[in-house]
Amino acid sequence: MHLVETMAYAGEKPWHGLGNNLAPQQPIEVWRQEAGMDWKIERSEVRYITGSNSVGVINAFPEQKVLYRSDSKCPLAVVSKRFQVVQPGEILEFYRDLTACSGFELETAGVLRGGRKFWALARTGQSTTLKPWARTHRRSHVYWRAVVDKALIREYFTGLSSRAETACLKAATQQFYECCMKSSADSSAPLPHDSQPAG
Repeated sequence: MHLVETMAYAGEKPWHGLGNNLAPQQPIEVWRQEAGMDWKIERSEVRYITGSNSVGVINAFPEQKVLYRSDSKCPLAVVSKRFQVVQPGEILEFYRDLTACSGFELETAGVLRGGRKFWALARTGQSTTLKPWARTHRRSHVYWRAVVDKALIREYFTGLSSRAETACLKAATQQFYECCMKSSADSSAPLPHDSQPAG
């Protein structure tokens, strides 16, 4: 089961096969719609019923608010009245200048857990390549070699809403390690000296 509700991607299809494929360098408005981030988070007072068997007086609890989706009216969380809402579209809006002026390229964006989380990921254009390397592994008298012919490290910038109950918005650069790896298992093969990746 995937927690992805909706998402969009540019380039290679994700491993899970979900999402709407977009041509590169689409405007933020297209990403917002195709990633399923074209709704707003609304708020309402928490209300409760006093009495027996849900029959009685409806009361308000002004210190707490219910957050819910504007499109489906589904509840997202109960938060304090001081909670600052980050809208799904604001995550993408953050990337507008970065994609227009700084060479960033949106790669994925979407909604998780019914709207409780949403994210966007952009490639920064920064990368480096490591030298080929090999490493020997042993498990239960079976040895195998992992040989990396080419290793590419790409840098990405991620914007992620935290849980709907917290006011935290995370933004960070991350480096992903992409490699072309061969492996072989042979308990009788001679084991040459291991080499480590160049740092």
